[in-house]
Amino acid sequence: MKILMINKFLYPNGGSETYIFKIGEELQRQGHEVQYFGMEHPGRIVGNRVNSYTGEMEFHSASLLQKLSYPRKIIYSREAREKLRPVLADFHPDVVHLNNINFQLTPSVIDEVKEFDPSIRLVYTAHDYQWVCPNHMLRIPSTGALCTACADGNFSACRRNRCIHNSRLRSFLGAREAEFYRKRHTYRLVDRVICPTQFMNGMLSHNPDLKGRCVTKLNFVDVKSPAGINPDREAVNSDIRECDGTSLPTGRPADASGQRQEGRPPAPDPAGMLSPEIADLLRQFSVTGYVLYFGRYDEEKGIGDLLTAAGKHPEIPFVFAGKGVLEEEVNRVPNVRNVGFRAGEDLTALIREARFAVYPSTWYENCPFSIMEALTAGTPVVAPCLGGIPELIDDGVTGVVYPAGASQRASGSHEDGNVTGGQEGSHDPNGIPNPASEEFHEKDGIAKLEQAIVSLWNDPERCRAMSAACRSITKFPTLSEYVQWLVNEVYC
Repeated sequence: MKILMINKFLYPNGGSETYIFKIGEELQRQGHEVQYFGMEHPGRIVGNRVNSYTGEMEFHSASLLQKLSYPRKIIYSREAREKLRPVLADFHPDVVHLNNINFQLTPSVIDEVKEFDPSIRLVYTAHDYQWVCPNHMLRIPSTGALCTACADGNFSACRRNRCIHNSRLRSFLGAREAEFYRKRHTYRLVDRVICPTQFMNGMLSHNPDLKGRCVTKLNFVDVKSPAGINPDREAVNSDIRECDGTSLPTGRPADASGQRQEGRPPAPDPAGMLSPEIADLLRQFSVTGYVLYFGRYDEEKGIGDLLTAAGKHPEIPFVFAGKGVLEEEVNRVPNVRNVGFRAGEDLTALIREARFAVYPSTWYENCPFSIMEALTAGTPVVAPCLGGIPELIDDGVTGVVYPAGASQRASGSHEDGNVTGGQEGSHDPNGIPNPASEEFHEKDGIAKLEQAIVSLWNDPERCRAMSAACRSITKFPTLSEYVQWLVNEVYC
């Protein structure tokens, strides 16, 4: 089978790129042909045989002249159609698998595929809410409030709330783009839409052009080993250095009596693969343990809420691994150890040795790889009841799912009333997210986060039980299983 992957970025940039690279590699391993189409970029690592790509579009650093040409290009790109044409003519794919295409490539590529050969199977993986929300996050940036006002096709709220970078012009263009494709029914040409969670399925199904075409499938994990971590996992952090080779403490931190926790497999021998800083940190916390956050230090990730909760409990050590605009705030809290961005063996060890991880996001997350990675490493997760998160964590078994606060309640109103309000993990029989019956103030959301952290930290036995349950998780498909599902049930 021949599969053409289309994504705006063809270099390592985020979760959607990891997705297409991993799937492409596995498809090839299983004997299929794979090529890629997207923007040209100096860091591009995949491509197509005829070397045809669109020009790079950089919204933030572009010249004034370039920016003046963008309004026309980001709604309907004729360049994308022209550059895609020779790729289709040379490759003749059986399947075109769309990923993030809006703005830089635009859904004009859908027209080009169907005009070239209507029999080509068109598949789209929804990595965000772009096809029902012009800013793709169901969140108003200026206030932090969640919003589903555009889900049913009236995109005036995007303009009114300046939902794209708090800019009138960008929000106007984003709303126009959404209205354009809604009126043309372009998305009706897509044969199957892959939604990583039922919450995503429910949101996209508000668009009548997508309803009935959506299928839910959780994202994959690389490899399922007995400990939940791939022992041959590639170290992608170029800064990894050999440590001094001395042995590291293994297993869970000590419980309240000072005894080492049992029932968790020992950590793999680092064999000198950890950086000295991480090796020292694991020794330092070998008895007490620590609470881990790993990811971006950005507002929508709930960093402010987590720092507020952490600052109230100096007796609990926190380790933060990441980077972002709120790094200065992270560094101000005395009981937070900021180790910066980590990947490869450093990150694997940090996740595995944490007593539990916290993922305090304040928006409707789709299917965060970070949560899946922690759970499959045997590390429980504390996270809010928002978006697809409740579908990943079994509350009270593999982690704690706490109620969201007022800043995390959805705003907006709809005639059918299906989406208005907050979301506490409930869905109606059709998978459409329903409002929560109880509202919480923002301070209550932080209090619930704090309560979940303190309660779990003070109950080592509960941590051990959750860790054991995490190691028994089977609902996340392996990469091989996921690709077999694609080939047998989606691409055919």
